[in-house]
Formats: sequence, structure tokens, C-alpha cells
Amino acid sequence: MLGLQGGVIADRFSKRKLILATQVTMGVLALGLGLLDVFGAASLYDVYLFAFLLGVVTAVDNPTGRPSCPSWSVATNCQMPSA
Repeated sequence: MLGLQGGVIADRFSKRKLILATQVTMGVLALGLGLLDVFGAASLYDVYLFAFLLGVVTAVDNPTGRPSCPSWSVATNCQMPSA
């Protein structure tokens, strides 16, 4: 459902900054859910909420981090497929 919006966001902003932001956000979400579980405070609704939020972040992360020829890549002239 959010794939198209994630693609628009990936096209409009710096890919390097978006990848950093989405990966940090995913880590914080995983840490938050893990801490809730360790302290025994996690409920089923918390798991649903964290899964939804992770899905939203993934909708932005996938089109950002999976370009066919990234502009920030070390490879030149789109050598990625032949690497």
C-alpha cells in the first residue's frame, strides 16, 4: 500500500541520508520492542504497532536501498550487474 509513496520519497531525497535514517529507525524499533519484551511489558498490540511501523519504514527503505545503479556507488558506469 505504501510502496508508491516510498518510491516518491526515495526519488526526492538524498539516498544516502534516507538509507541512514531508515536503518537507524529500524534499529530503534527493534531495540524498543526488544526492551519491552525483556521487561515483560510487551502486549500483542505493541507487537502489532511495531510491525506496522517497521512496514512503513521498510516501504521507504526498499526503493531507496535497492536502486539498479546507485549514484553513490563506488562502481562506475553502472558496473553493478557485472560485479
